[in-house]
Amino acid sequence: MVLQAVATCARTGVCALMGWVGTSAFFACGSSQAPFPTARPARSDVGPLPWGPPAPSATSLPIPSLDAVWSPPQVVAGDVHAFADALKRELVVVLVSGPRFTGTAWSERTSNMLRELAQAIRVETFTPSPLSSLLETKGPLPLEREPSMAVDSGPRYRKDAIQLDNADVARLFEHSKATTLLALDDAELELASWRALETRTVGSCKPALAVLAQGQEQSLALLEPALDHVDRTLWQIYRSSLHAFLPGLEEELAAYAKLKTRTLFEDDASWQQYQCGHAYWEYLQNYTRCATPQSCPSAPRVFLIGGARIGSAEPSVLLGEQCPTLVGKDYVRELRQIAKESMQVASDRLDRVWMELADRAGTLTSVHASLEDVCTPRRRRYAEEDLRVLRARLAAIVDALRSHEPPRNHAKWLFQDHLFHVPGMGPVRQVARWDAGKASVSDRVTRDADDLRELAFDRARCRSGFSDTPLVVLMAKNTGAVEFLGFFYEEELLCPGLPPF
Repeated sequence: MVLQAVATCARTGVCALMGWVGTSAFFACGSSQAPFPTARPARSDVGPLPWGPPAPSATSLPIPSLDAVWSPPQVVAGDVHAFADALKRELVVVLVSGPRFTGTAWSERTSNMLRELAQAIRVETFTPSPLSSLLETKGPLPLEREPSMAVDSGPRYRKDAIQLDNADVARLFEHSKATTLLALDDAELELASWRALETRTVGSCKPALAVLAQGQEQSLALLEPALDHVDRTLWQIYRSSLHAFLPGLEEELAAYAKLKTRTLFEDDASWQQYQCGHAYWEYLQNYTRCATPQSCPSAPRVFLIGGARIGSAEPSVLLGEQCPTLVGKDYVRELRQIAKESMQVASDRLDRVWMELADRAGTLTSVHASLEDVCTPRRRRYAEEDLRVLRARLAAIVDALRSHEPPRNHAKWLFQDHLFHVPGMGPVRQVARWDAGKASVSDRVTRDADDLRELAFDRARCRSGFSDTPLVVLMAKNTGAVEFLGFFYEEELLCPGLPPF
């Protein structure tokens, strides 16, 4: 199960990690924390600004090292270990393979697979024939899984409903001393019934995700005072600007406040102008309710998503593209400008080291997004060497986040208009983002997280080109008694260059 993270703010302003949902995101909200006595309050035209925390003693994030063993989950159809156990009880088998598995190449691949599963086993005779020719009852194979399935193993299937034609089976052993039949073929199944079965996987990313979650929680606890300070500073400046500008904007839109119908307007042009003006009026009312940070989603605040961002959650009011022209002013832009100017005033008063650490913590969401993609259960295989490379790459990313590199001299706030998504809030308008600089820790982590995703895709083997339905493997005695029934995706047993999973 893939984890994701969202931080929530309690009434006291203390942020707690609750788990992971959607794309990872966490943010800080204001608190009633007392000023830090070692810091000096900054001043601006809005009066004394809040006290900030002293500079951190270290320039690294408190993230544990990643030495856990993890593997991208592989979707499986059967339990290869159970098949191997059944094979190891036999020394000699008569092999029957379906039409697709005839020829020298398939014969060699099948023989290699059997040797990997049971080294001592030997194929005495080989007969190219569909499994259906040995069944007493024709039609789709029965599908019923065993009720008890081990954790992190493939499913097993009940063999009771399989009935073989004893006479046809006996003929396969007429000139053989073997007593066991092994059949391999494409499974004839009802596709809808097969797809209805619960998806099973082997391998797990939980150990790696647990380390990221722990590091995220500890980083958030470290950063909380600084994030609260950013939000308090922004709120004080923003609230002052709103109080200064809102009365004028309301006066300009007062003529559009009253709800009217089309019959009151002489033509379509004046009707469309009124609709835009009234929509602007409704949009503006969301800002007039900004008495506290909690009642003002539009107030700019810090978000740690893909880095450190300052964002504003704008009201959801439908406004046409032609409205600025029809009304004579773009009121949305006017209100966005208040948020931007608030951040411009605040930016010089925010500690660079804290912002650098916040930006690094924000890149954890990028790391998690890449790992989530890598760890989405799929039909694919990895060689052990490829898994070691993936684990080493992720461990190196975590080590970079734990490093003590100071902020770059050219690190700064960039004022860029952009939309990003916050779980539980929806789209948020970006006011500014922290640019840590090229080759900084944040830059390297973001690029390496993308590379990890690409590497996982490139190194995956046997990831396409196979049928939706699995293979069927059946073992039976020369008397016709079925000993084993299994269904397997082809890559589980016959992935070139890899042993059976």
